[in-house]
Amino acid sequence: MAGTNGMLRASVQDQGRKLRLSPRYLETATRYWWVGLCALAVFACVPLLLILTNGIKVPVVDEYEFVWVIETIRSGHASFATFWAPHNEHRILFPRLVLSLLIFLTRWNSVAIMIASWAVMAGAGLFLLHCLTRIFDEFRPRLWIVAVALSLSLFYSAIQKENWLWAFQLTFFLVQFGVILGTFWMSFTRISIFKRLPAAVLFGVLATFSAAQGLLMWPALIITLLLSDETKRGKLVGTLVLLLLTAGVVGAYFHDYQTPSAGHFNASEILSKPKLLVHFFVELLGAPLTFGLSDDLRVKPKAAFIAGCVLLFLFFLLSYLVIRSNQRSKAAPWIGLGFFVLGFCAMATYGRLVSGIYRLPTWSAAYTSRFTTHEVLFTISVLALGYLSLGGRKRPITRAEWSMAGLLPGALGVLVLLGDVQAFRTAPAEQRPRLLSAKLLPFLPYFDPGTDGSPAGPFFALTAVPGCRIFDAYLKPYCNLGHVHAVKHARFGGLSAELKGNCSVANASVDVFHDVRATGLVKAGSTVSPTLVFLKPEGQDKFLAATELHSESLGTGSYVYDWQTILPAQAVANGTRLQQWVFDKGSNTFLEVGQNAEGQK
Repeated sequence: MAGTNGMLRASVQDQGRKLRLSPRYLETATRYWWVGLCALAVFACVPLLLILTNGIKVPVVDEYEFVWVIETIRSGHASFATFWAPHNEHRILFPRLVLSLLIFLTRWNSVAIMIASWAVMAGAGLFLLHCLTRIFDEFRPRLWIVAVALSLSLFYSAIQKENWLWAFQLTFFLVQFGVILGTFWMSFTRISIFKRLPAAVLFGVLATFSAAQGLLMWPALIITLLLSDETKRGKLVGTLVLLLLTAGVVGAYFHDYQTPSAGHFNASEILSKPKLLVHFFVELLGAPLTFGLSDDLRVKPKAAFIAGCVLLFLFFLLSYLVIRSNQRSKAAPWIGLGFFVLGFCAMATYGRLVSGIYRLPTWSAAYTSRFTTHEVLFTISVLALGYLSLGGRKRPITRAEWSMAGLLPGALGVLVLLGDVQAFRTAPAEQRPRLLSAKLLPFLPYFDPGTDGSPAGPFFALTAVPGCRIFDAYLKPYCNLGHVHAVKHARFGGLSAELKGNCSVANASVDVFHDVRATGLVKAGSTVSPTLVFLKPEGQDKFLAATELHSESLGTGSYVYDWQTILPAQAVANGTRLQQWVFDKGSNTFLEVGQNAEGQK
């Protein structure tokens, strides 16, 4: 540690000589840099803990698109077109390349891929900390620590749980990585524009071809360059180059581009909802700060809208104040970053509207978790601009200024903490259906494909899209890749003397288009220790549902297990008796649970 500290001090002092900084400033900056680094290490552990405690190893939702990619690679027919093909509205060239490699390296362990995403963000966060040190003010170092702690707590907040717990969202994190590094690199004007520009462009290309929102990085780069203290000649050359490259990148992005045809509104319908449009846009900005509040429709949307309005007002006010105080060059990347988020929110608002989301009148941007990965950058930019607005005065901050400056950070800290607590509290329950479906994948051949697409189907949680057919399109090919320890050649045994039970079905008289609830008990001897119960109508050879068993010891060498689940209605159609089965791994046999005297209710 002492050696590392010495190297860091030498590096800072060398940089200080270049920037003509005082020894006192260097000593203070070095000390507080280490405090900031410790804060980063602590906050970065939050999403890592979330992944390790709630991550599921099997693919979910869009990850199954990689089944055909991996099959194409294995067959030797992969080409540039394999990775260039659009995914919905996005060109995900770089995520396809990286995810394909990670799938081979990890044997498609989605948790390992989530950790790789976390590692990308750990690197981006370290660079962000470096950028925050560039606005360090020796007269208010403690306030800098407050700004750093809040920024990093937001950057690594568990409110982004949908992305942290979804391996496919490496796409978002690669965009984030490219935007942060490219925007700030463009502001490092002590490096020649002819050296900065190529690197910033490479980061822009990475962001653009990771997801559609990466296109918005190019205006952010131009804004950052124009606000920096680059020479007029450098700004002119850089802006012209960026404009030409933007045109080229956009042209390449939309070459042979086909807009998804399903569920889109036309322009007149979009323009007829201006109030809804504005509310959604503003709520997106405030959503990260209100994630931990009550989900009540009367509370969260209004709170997100108010928070978004406050952030918008502060962003433009602070940008004006900082530029007016001749700190434009320091503020340049933070303003550019803020405009990237504003562009993203505008794109997301348009995208959600044209995809028909607003057909649901109660839907609100305040409930989004996926978009927060980009949205938090806006609050971070406001914090940095707020800190810069207090600079330029060679005196310590007064007690009154501390009180005023501490009010907003204090409120932000409480809101971030509430959001993290809420994320950790709700993540296990949200992941439980997916975890059950993951446990059932080895038994895929023994389930009825007729349940495919049903919200009560055994594998619905892996896509959560009603009507989406995944058995043949995704699950079978995925299992055939060899990443699932499939149960093969299992036998169906008769009634077991070790197993007795009963079950009860509610709403069994409804038509076949509805789902029904079922509960049951299984009593097993000491020689059988089931963890799952499989359910099928009598006379059928395929299971329609399965769920986990919860055990309680009877104290006599036997256990009683209870279960409850939702079934597809065909499970009890025409009054058919529902059978319970358990799997004995040792004998590779499904054993039928005999009915108790009271039988099925």
